[in-house]
Amino acid sequence: MIIFSDCGRKLSIEEITSLEKKLGVTFSEDIKNYYLKHNGGTPEPDTFPATDEYEPIIISSFLSMKEDSSGGGTLEETYEKGISKGYLPNDLVPFAVDWGNNYLCFDSMGKVYFFATDSWFDDLSTEENINKNKRLLCDTFNQFINSLVDEDEAY
Repeated sequence: MIIFSDCGRKLSIEEITSLEKKLGVTFSEDIKNYYLKHNGGTPEPDTFPATDEYEPIIISSFLSMKEDSSGGGTLEETYEKGISKGYLPNDLVPFAVDWGNNYLCFDSMGKVYFFATDSWFDDLSTEENINKNKRLLCDTFNQFINSLVDEDEAY
């Protein structure tokens, strides 16, 4: 069972719907349900397990959807900044960050991706960089949440 601490204020479904319209992105039902219940926070356990190809991903925090008081930025601010600066594709919405400030994102189908922000190659186009830095983790948000383990179990 995942426990979230340090969550943002409670949101209404109207606030979530309003943000979907503002960003031009549809959130899956499991993502909406998560944000209605938690609105960001620190997960425990906090680690997505290693695979044959990749190290575990240790999550620093889930982003609150709006009005973050911690100063760490919200889902809304992080998405808008990534789009305006051109390093984030408009089909991925960051919902969490790891300790290296890389993003965990969802798409409109609810699939969850790791998106590296710490590597960019000058000899590649923006589209090629985005594709190189994007990796599918899970087919659903709930599958991702239910995959989290303690760090010592992640290897």
